[in-house]
Amino acid sequence: MRLRFWLVVCAAVSLAAATYDESWFSALEWRSIGPNRGGRSIASAGSSSRPFEYYFGATGGGLWKTTDGGLTWRPVTDGQIASSSVGAVAVSQSNPDIVYIGMGETELRGNIMQGDGIYKSVDAGKTWQHTGLTDTQAISRIRIDPNNPDLVYVSAFGHPYAPNTERGVFPPPTAAKPGSASSIVTTILPPSICVSTRTIPKSFSPLSGTPTARPGA
Repeated sequence: MRLRFWLVVCAAVSLAAATYDESWFSALEWRSIGPNRGGRSIASAGSSSRPFEYYFGATGGGLWKTTDGGLTWRPVTDGQIASSSVGAVAVSQSNPDIVYIGMGETELRGNIMQGDGIYKSVDAGKTWQHTGLTDTQAISRIRIDPNNPDLVYVSAFGHPYAPNTERGVFPPPTAAKPGSASSIVTTILPPSICVSTRTIPKSFSPLSGTPTARPGA
């Protein structure tokens, strides 16, 4: 029995040491099998009018986009934005070429990455423009009016571990205070509303600034 065991071992070693024609494998190449993304993600968005086009924001890798239903992804903000952590993504339903991203993650954990406000694209992610809330550091939600892509509201978490004036729900740039350095600056809801991303009212009145929850919300 012992002799048989060693015969099997010797045969296995001989087979492993056998030479082979390397040309058999010349056509093979290493490739990544995914997932092709830049770290954790807590934000994604798309448009019903473009069923194969989606975006997701990585907490440390900027914004990524797919146009084939998720088979392939590519980064669309590299070299254009000043921070890498995306906390919110929103795509206009009336014009899917308009995309907003809010920088800085709001899911608190042992370590998080802060951001530098809001960026907007009007060409489906090809180019980006910074539009305000630079000192917010963390943004949890962006909501775009389904019929008016210029009517946008931002839920800003603010500094995660310190007081911050740029914390609250902010109206679109057209409602900003005159002469302000930031294009989105006027809070219309109490800052405490945005401390938890799960307690933001489902509807609110931008005219009165009073939160109005829907019945049964």
